[in-house]
Amino acid sequence: DARKKADVEIIRRDDMAAAAGKTTPSPPDDPLLLIDASHLLYRSYHSMPPLHPGDGQPTGAILGVCNGINRLLLDGVLRSLSGLSPAPRAVMVLDTPGPTHRHEMYGDYKAHRPPAPVDLVAQFPFVATLSKAYGLPCFGAKGYEADDVIATLARRASDLGVDVRVVSTDKDLMQLVTPPDWEGGSIALLDPVKMTETDHLAVEERWGVPAESLGDLLALAGDGADNIPGVPGIGPKIAAHLLNEYGNLETLLENAADIK
Repeated sequence: DARKKADVEIIRRDDMAAAAGKTTPSPPDDPLLLIDASHLLYRSYHSMPPLHPGDGQPTGAILGVCNGINRLLLDGVLRSLSGLSPAPRAVMVLDTPGPTHRHEMYGDYKAHRPPAPVDLVAQFPFVATLSKAYGLPCFGAKGYEADDVIATLARRASDLGVDVRVVSTDKDLMQLVTPPDWEGGSIALLDPVKMTETDHLAVEERWGVPAESLGDLLALAGDGADNIPGVPGIGPKIAAHLLNEYGNLETLLENAADIK
């Protein structure tokens, strides 16, 4: 696996808070950016043309990652150089090779997915190299997905009063989005292409439930992207209706006999 050659720092859960930065609340224009590098790489692969320099090494997806980071950081760097705002703070997070704890819990987890394309796999190692070129920390945790590391960093940073923007459009990470009355730093998703935020209102508008109920909704409806079956006959809309009526999955299960 080409990812084994990537120079990604493997960290323990207890070490993840180190990337959260300062312990004082961050100003509105100074959030901690947690870049879902694996998601950005895959997205770039499918949106960029297949580029190959003279040596044949594919570079299209990596160019897309560069474009995304430039959109995220360059304006902030220029503002910091002019003294208008602090320098942007960002961390890149990658998946690591090998099975995760979810594969141990459910053997068919993502089992339907084909192997990554060869010309994409060849670009995996360059993400960590790219993070060094930009001066960004790059983290991964063996046995866990990038989502797990991002969630841990986001929650710990929020507990320290640091606002967080998760740079991804992954629906699973929408569970992290905080409501307006959240006691701590706010968490929202940031699309690195459209440069738009997904806040609590956007999550509820898309799914019909608040962000904290999204995990329960996916448990009921299933998640085809990860090969996780749901309850037969229940899709996202019915799941949202049930959760709005019963509040959460545990209460719903306790009253399952009463559901018609």
